[in-house]
Amino acid sequence: MDLVMPLAWLALAVAATALLARCRSPGGCWWIVAAGCMFAAVDEWIDLQSACFRLGKAVAGAALHAFGLDAHRPLAKVALLGLGTLAAVTAVWWFARRDRAFDRSKAIACAGLALALVFVGARLLPGLTWLFDSPVGVAIEVVAWALISIGVRGGFRRCDRAD
Repeated sequence: MDLVMPLAWLALAVAATALLARCRSPGGCWWIVAAGCMFAAVDEWIDLQSACFRLGKAVAGAALHAFGLDAHRPLAKVALLGLGTLAAVTAVWWFARRDRAFDRSKAIACAGLALALVFVGARLLPGLTWLFDSPVGVAIEVVAWALISIGVRGGFRRCDRAD
């Protein structure tokens, strides 16, 4: 399984990029999906989320110390991770909805991307790493990948009908 998911995410990123090249006016949603899949593929190989987490932890630690809130570090960690995940999902959904041709295939792909973002955010929460490093985590990642691939396939169908 070490090589399967990175290659699956990379193939999905290539498919979303091919959709961008194939359609006359693909809209911004497919750019977001392609970038999200590419980030997931790179993250599977070099563990970007741990590097981003360490950077966020250092920044949050400095901010908590500057404001004298060191005693509330565990609560602040959960709150910041929750807010960061919510902000990422909201940004994806907001940029996708700005697409004038937002249809069902784009909504399905964005739902898969949102599931992947929530999965990454939940995996970083204290006490939940054991749950998401198990087969449950693999199943959630496969479901997110499947939703995005269903959306991309629908995008190809819609693009073929429009041309």
